[in-house]
Amino acid sequence: MENIVQGAVAVAWLAVGAILLWILMQGMRKFLKDDSPLPFFELLEREGLTPRRVEEAVGIDELVRAVRRCTFCAARSKCGRHPVDCPNELLLRRARGAGGTA
Repeated sequence: MENIVQGAVAVAWLAVGAILLWILMQGMRKFLKDDSPLPFFELLEREGLTPRRVEEAVGIDELVRAVRRCTFCAARSKCGRHPVDCPNELLLRRARGAGGTA
């Protein structure tokens, strides 16, 4: 009887592992298939900023982090069409405050 219970537990853990692996693979497939352009550079243009001005205001490391945040932003597909909470709002404010507006 104990072997049957252990076998059932092992099968249950295998099922949980398979489900988690399937979820991970679906997420990665969606992420890798998304070849749409990043809205970050359109956002800079709408704000009257250029990548060079942002770099001068906040530094290249922070600009790279901003692009990474844009890449992984859940609202990326809605950016520019609908109001969204932008993870780069602080960076934009700092860049505008440093004289980066046109």
